Amino acid sequence: MNQIRLGKTDILPDAVRGLLSVVLALCILIFSAGCEKAPVEPVNISSNDVCYYCKSPIIDLQYAAEFITNDGFVRKFDDFSCLMESARKVGRKKISAFYVMDVRSKTLVPAEQVQFVRCENVPTPRQSGIVAFKDASTAESFAASSSGKLVTLSDLLE
Repeated sequence: MNQIRLGKTDILPDAVRGLLSVVLALCILIFSAGCEKAPVEPVNISSNDVCYYCKSPIIDLQYAAEFITNDGFVRKFDDFSCLMESARKVGRKKISAFYVMDVRSKTLVPAEQVQFVRCENVPTPRQSGIVAFKDASTAESFAASSSGKLVTLSDLLE
């Protein structure tokens, strides 16, 4: 077979090709950086908020909790039992973060970083008796003194 050569077929000079490569690399970098998820931060819970699940006002802030869905919606709860029921309905895979109030400091803490105590003697808003402690030794002492049981987030969400 005979091949026909038309001469030099480079349409773009080397300088333009190099510039296009740099522009393409920058576009890929910017696009991939835009796809990174922003860190999920807790949203302050106040006494003006209403429980997403039971629609009651959130009065006792030390028992409040929230989760944030993958699409960024924040759902606030007056009692951890309301969060548990709502999380079951939404589906755990659709939730990006769980936050609970540390019962002592009344600050929102990632639920994975707290120790939970379930105790029938604690009058939580929905009578779940579930309280969260940022400090594990405080949780252990509280559980021992109140006939409570230490439980994990996984235990509660099962």
